[in-house]
Amino acid sequence: NQVAYHYMGLISNAAIELIQLIRNGKAKAFIDSLQIPRQLPSNRHCLDSFCEKPFYCAYSYVPQAPKSQALKDWILPGTKWASNKLIMGQPDYERLKYNIEHDDNHNPRAGYEASQVLASLDRKYAITGTHQSGPLEIRMPPGLFRCQIWIFEPQRPWGGHRLYDAYFPDEYEFSVNNKSCVDSDACKLYSNPDIARLHIDARSLVGKSCRTEEVILSISVKTMKVEDLDKFCINEQDEDKDKNTDEEKGTVTCKPKRDSLGERTEGFSCVSKMQNGKSTCVYGGQNRKEEKVTGSIFMVMAN
Repeated sequence: NQVAYHYMGLISNAAIELIQLIRNGKAKAFIDSLQIPRQLPSNRHCLDSFCEKPFYCAYSYVPQAPKSQALKDWILPGTKWASNKLIMGQPDYERLKYNIEHDDNHNPRAGYEASQVLASLDRKYAITGTHQSGPLEIRMPPGLFRCQIWIFEPQRPWGGHRLYDAYFPDEYEFSVNNKSCVDSDACKLYSNPDIARLHIDARSLVGKSCRTEEVILSISVKTMKVEDLDKFCINEQDEDKDKNTDEEKGTVTCKPKRDSLGERTEGFSCVSKMQNGKSTCVYGGQNRKEEKVTGSIFMVMAN
């Protein structure tokens, strides 16, 4: 958003200068002096037969860019996944709007800042479903060339993961044309502090037919067993070897392991348990009910 405001400011200044040039009758001479190229040069490092292949992208955030595609339009009919779930942790739009309209302190700056926040934030919707929703089937656009597919988990910058948010990709099952990603090198997870995404090399998974036949991506939610959640618990000392923790005194300080979007804190807790004479960090939170664990997908890209 800051970058957008910066360039909008530059465009605004340029428009003012251009209006002055038009009023002074110097606009045409100024534009001709810029020597703007009328068409792009031909490719030098890439064959047209390769570079001209389109890159498809569909997402569920709003507002959407012109000519962009909505993810719900790629979904096959009959799905039980919800397509209008507003991701939790978003700023309260109604509260911001109310503060602007009912500014008792008559603070112009506060009203301006609230208006700026309200105007610049998008609404982060996602396609959501549980184990009971069955598979989410997404039809890829025809004419894929490289047969590469990326699936993105939505960002939650203000709230992080909650107890019943499905772990990505541990609590998901992915397949392309009924070929599963389980134990396949064609499916790889990439994550950073902001977002997690799964890359599927559909050509390696299903073969060259992905170029000519219909490609269907299937996503299902599977709830992990309670004992399998232990791997998401960690001793604080494991995160910082130089940190002086209570382990030296015979105890272990356990905490949820950071995942792609930070630590899980709502209802997710880790405790120390003696196993084989050694303190080990294990899951000690609520028993997550299968029907409540919810998977969320906000964007799919394909090429």
